[in-house]
Amino acid sequence: MITNSLNPISEHFRGRKLPKFVDSHYINREHSNKHAFLFHAHPDKAELYFVCAGSTRYMVGDHFYNISAGDIVICSQGIMHGESFMDFHDDSSICIGISNLFLEDLPENVLSSPCVDPVIHTGILADQVRGIFQLVYSLSAGRKPDIEICNTLTISLVLLVTEMISSRCRRRVNEAGVTTSYTAAKRIRNYIDENFNRFLSVADIAKQMNISESYASHVFKDYYGISPKQYLTERRLGEAQKLLQLTDLTVNETSEASGFSRTSHFITIFQKYIGLSPARYRSSLANMRISEELISDREQEQRLTGTDL
Repeated sequence: MITNSLNPISEHFRGRKLPKFVDSHYINREHSNKHAFLFHAHPDKAELYFVCAGSTRYMVGDHFYNISAGDIVICSQGIMHGESFMDFHDDSSICIGISNLFLEDLPENVLSSPCVDPVIHTGILADQVRGIFQLVYSLSAGRKPDIEICNTLTISLVLLVTEMISSRCRRRVNEAGVTTSYTAAKRIRNYIDENFNRFLSVADIAKQMNISESYASHVFKDYYGISPKQYLTERRLGEAQKLLQLTDLTVNETSEASGFSRTSHFITIFQKYIGLSPARYRSSLANMRISEELISDREQEQRLTGTDL
């Protein structure tokens, strides 16, 4: 195996450290339509989110974006992202988690600067890019995941994305033009993101911001399209979805870690927004994963034997 110090690809990364594949998740159109993945962030990895088919509205950082088939969404470490319960979701997607990512002049696991549009339209390359995402998921979903090849393909995707950013850099916000209401809305959202897992009300937030409760609700909804109370609920549910997907925490532990005061209330709200109880939601993800593993195993067997099933 070529070491990082001898690998010419490592020259593209700070300290010649190569990015590492962490995990991959596939959400089909039916599941997406019924169970939106609400607002959440990852403290230890970046994600590349590819829309295989359909369309939806997706939040990254401070903005909502309309995304559709062929788009790559960049979700850097610590950046809030996800869908809103209020929107219609009709997309299938593959998400790839990445760690040990060190790009020049950027923090760890950050793929682009804040002024760069996090949505990349792949255009005529859509089919090829989709193929790479599907191959990574297929190789990682089987009972014998090939992590080394997944690492190599993930590095290729990172290099492709950084090249597309360089050639199609689009400035989103001119800092000189940021308004007072935008600043207030962003401060409110940041406060919610930092404190969602404890008791919190709009009155508490307004008091911390030294503004009135009505003004807090007005500026937040005017900028983000939903009320701060709605965002708080969806932020908590998004965290719960992430924990149900990625950890073995019990429903009670998930409820507490997500900021709900009572597990019974958590289960009721989760059912209302996601369409399933927390336990059934976790089972639905596991069942979908098993189904994809079986398909992946059959495809790998076909490649090895050269036969059609």
